Amino acid sequence: MISKFFSDSTGTVMKHLPIGKKGSNNKISGNSSILTTTSTTASTTTSRTTSRTTSRTTSRTTSRTTSTATSTTTSTTTSTSTSTTTSTTTSTTTSTTTSTTTSTTTSTPTSMPKNQVRRSGHIGTFDNSLSSDMINLHGFVAEVHNVVTPDGYTLTLHRIPGRIEPKVRNKNRTIILHHGLLGSSMDWILLGPNRSLAYLLSDAGYDVWLANARGNKYSKTHVTKSVRSSEYWDFSWHEIGLYDLSSVIDYVKENTLGKSQIYFVAHSMGAAALTVLLSKSPQYNTVLNVVILLAPLVFMQQAKGPFRIISEFQSFDYNATLKILGENQFMPSEKFIDVLSKKFCIGDVKLCENPLLLLSDGGKAIPDSKRMENILAHVPAGGSTKTIMHFGQLINSGTFEMFDGGSTMNIKKYGIASPPKYHLREVKLPVALFSSHDDWLSTVPDITKFLSYIPNPVVHHIVQKKSKEFSHFDFVWGEEAPELVYKHIFDILDQF
Repeated sequence: MISKFFSDSTGTVMKHLPIGKKGSNNKISGNSSILTTTSTTASTTTSRTTSRTTSRTTSRTTSRTTSTATSTTTSTTTSTSTSTTTSTTTSTTTSTTTSTTTSTTTSTPTSMPKNQVRRSGHIGTFDNSLSSDMINLHGFVAEVHNVVTPDGYTLTLHRIPGRIEPKVRNKNRTIILHHGLLGSSMDWILLGPNRSLAYLLSDAGYDVWLANARGNKYSKTHVTKSVRSSEYWDFSWHEIGLYDLSSVIDYVKENTLGKSQIYFVAHSMGAAALTVLLSKSPQYNTVLNVVILLAPLVFMQQAKGPFRIISEFQSFDYNATLKILGENQFMPSEKFIDVLSKKFCIGDVKLCENPLLLLSDGGKAIPDSKRMENILAHVPAGGSTKTIMHFGQLINSGTFEMFDGGSTMNIKKYGIASPPKYHLREVKLPVALFSSHDDWLSTVPDITKFLSYIPNPVVHHIVQKKSKEFSHFDFVWGEEAPELVYKHIFDILDQF
């Protein structure tokens, strides 16, 4: 089924193994032998093309949604031939969530007011710093949706309903992609129109939603808190999982009527956040069909590189580490980056100046200069220092546990002196895991440990290369990701 989207790469070896379906007889228990596939490749060349099209749509849609708690929905729609549509929806649920959205189809994207949703399908001169503008330039329609979480953070979702000149008209499957550590929705489109996972999924008939976690450049507002305040940045991937992802999934479900199947692909930190949600709010195990976790940061005991140095320093002097990394937003001092670069930089010095690339793979060389420029322009996209410190805690503890604020705060927050562990046995839906021997942060032994805790693992795919290393962010923007990762994602999705 995926042959029309990918050509087999020379030298690629894949061992095809049966994949457990939700509710099927071949479901694998956490204690059974794990299905493991390994792909190896030498080198691949794929032609890249960019489609430029123009759309002449001018419709205007205004929707206002208020949700509170239980699932009562009323909608009223009025439309005219001049293409003006107004709909009002009121719904009620179990957590208190309020979101207001407005959607507009325009020929020229402009800066968006807060809580506005834009649908655009015209190619012009755009600000390429916006994911939606880049999506348009790549020949796809982009919708921008804002969702407000129960604790007041305004999140941006980028939706790709299809191409400007559609190849696929019937979208019968919905998929959410969530970025990794200090990333954004841009991560999923950096490889361009014919190789990025978001576009390949759209062309395959998926309704694609790209999430943005609180604190990144697309989700950097709050109903009451100033982004300059320490209160705004008082979150880690725990809150991203519990509040952001629950709000995103609920919103996507409400706005894709008649599409019961929702799939989820998460990378790195996004995978950790999704694991938090599934363990703390088990009802979401029945909302999602299957989840695919790329290099998940769940167990990190074997992590190496700069992150391990940070974790060791953090266990020795927490407050000093906080000051070095940035007390609110993650903004490490230049001196600290210089020290880490001297010890760990293995690539271009310019790449090692980027804290995210230094942390993840020592600034490993990116041979494609255009791709390197794109990556440097869009990463890191922002996040909290508390997120980094929480991962440092996992390295030190060797467990997947909630944030450790010290015994006094822990007793106040959790009722016990030590941070509680997440109950991974509650993650009951089918889970596929991807890892690489070259990943500094998400190691094969740690992923294998993770697999032993979850009840329904379907596959552990280990990426291996004969030549260059395949590191943490190669899963989303590596030049060989389409052949080594994406084609196997399609294999898994085809089973569910």
